[in-house]
Amino acid sequence: MAQTSVSELFSKCHARIGRAVHHSNETAEIWNGLDIMRLLAVTLFVKDDGTGTLDVNQVEPLPENLELELGEFLYQLRAALDGAVYASAIQDSGQNPPPKTSSIEFPICERKEEWAKQSRKIALLNVGRQRFIEVTQPFAEPPLEASLLVLNSNRCLRFLNELARIDRHRRLHTLIAGISIDRPLFELPEGTRLEKLEVRPMSSMEGPAARFSLSGWQRGMKLFANPLADIDLWLDGLTAPCHPNDTLPHRLQAITMNVRMIVSFLEKNEWLPPSP
Repeated sequence: MAQTSVSELFSKCHARIGRAVHHSNETAEIWNGLDIMRLLAVTLFVKDDGTGTLDVNQVEPLPENLELELGEFLYQLRAALDGAVYASAIQDSGQNPPPKTSSIEFPICERKEEWAKQSRKIALLNVGRQRFIEVTQPFAEPPLEASLLVLNSNRCLRFLNELARIDRHRRLHTLIAGISIDRPLFELPEGTRLEKLEVRPMSSMEGPAARFSLSGWQRGMKLFANPLADIDLWLDGLTAPCHPNDTLPHRLQAITMNVRMIVSFLEKNEWLPPSP
């Protein structure tokens, strides 16, 4: 049997990443083509004491093909990681197929104590490759300021593993319109004043988008408000954003970038020698 080159071993991994990018672009195209305002309703309510709420709610579901595209995206990236480990096992064992084929997989561990067991999946790989995979694990996530977290590879692998597992074993993910408000615009009736405004933080998806209090308010007055909301694609049940740049599109881009990086490093297979 002719010897397989390194580029041939990893070519399908890169093809899977390319396919994931295709599904990501399809998702963006579907989302950008939606008449999103038709799917949303703005609610403004004021009590007699002048306290009130402003909210923006989704009143219609998003198209199901968005969820199908997301599922394909997750599958291809997870498969690219598994494929890179398989290709590495062929190269390091010198056998194609490698021994114990069914047990070869890219491990993703949330807790350090799981690693001893999960690392058996990469036992055929050389020490450099094994160590590299270990430092990318979610349990090895370093302390970072919130603005940098979205790009962190440990965090990206955590999200990829969690989302791919849910999509594969339970149900399609439910995509929703994520709404955040910074400073809504009010048109106040004569004689009233905005005394207090509390905007729901990005880290929370519960409660109204904004709470406010007006002085001089009387029953029968009319109040108008523009939420000036930022609307972006979001995933129901996803961990709340840690920073304004931690949007779902940014998370998906970061996951793709980190999977590409991991596959490329495994393919390059150049590691610093271990410390004496």
